[in-house]
Amino acid sequence: EGPGGYNDVCIEGEGALTVYQDGQEIKGTWRKNRLEKKDPVHFLDEQGKNITFTRGQLWVMTPSEDIAVTWEVEAAAPSAVGAETPEASFAPTTLPL
Repeated sequence: EGPGGYNDVCIEGEGALTVYQDGQEIKGTWRKNRLEKKDPVHFLDEQGKNITFTRGQLWVMTPSEDIAVTWEVEAAAPSAVGAETPEASFAPTTLPL
């Protein structure tokens, strides 16, 4: 809807963050300036450095507290050269109230 394909979801402030990318789990925080509305959301690792995302589409989910997110690394099928690389998957699960 917005310029550049961005959605305006009115998120401001900061909070805990977990990024699942390239078979890794990255803990950190997100921050969005409450006063400067055009400031983007910043995704920071535990050292306070910007997280570099893998090129391509990005999916951001902000689950409510009644949704548990689980993640585990799976072994991928062997490649043509016989090497295995980890492949990650995660599934949000709705918990009963």
